[in-house]
Amino acid sequence: HLPASLGAAVILQESEFQPVACSEVGARGLMQLMPETAEWIHQALEEQPGKPDLLEPTTNVRLGSTYLNYLLERFQGHEVAMLAAYNAGPQQTQAWLNEKDGQPLAISDIPFAETRCYVEAVLHSERRYRELYPELSI
Repeated sequence: HLPASLGAAVILQESEFQPVACSEVGARGLMQLMPETAEWIHQALEEQPGKPDLLEPTTNVRLGSTYLNYLLERFQGHEVAMLAAYNAGPQQTQAWLNEKDGQPLAISDIPFAETRCYVEAVLHSERRYRELYPELSI
């Protein structure tokens, strides 16, 4: 249910479209999923057995998109919180939201510079993709 422009923006930021990208901390594939997170998505959200192949592009994008949808629902449709959670983790993002007394999380509220820059970069790329490829916004 995510616009393709958002998925493409996350992939650009995470792996620069390199399907075999592996980070120093173990994140893998186009959407740089941690194996534990990917297994949880695969088993709990998709109700599938086994371990997914994170270097297989279709599988990685499906799992990453499923996770983004989960985060978007968990954070009640707020893209900034969703993207912050994708980068810094949902528990950390919830802690930031708990300090906001029910207000939405703004980019300026994110205390981690890496996460703040990540959210800004993804939202900027998403806007550019929507401008260049309006059909991706559907």
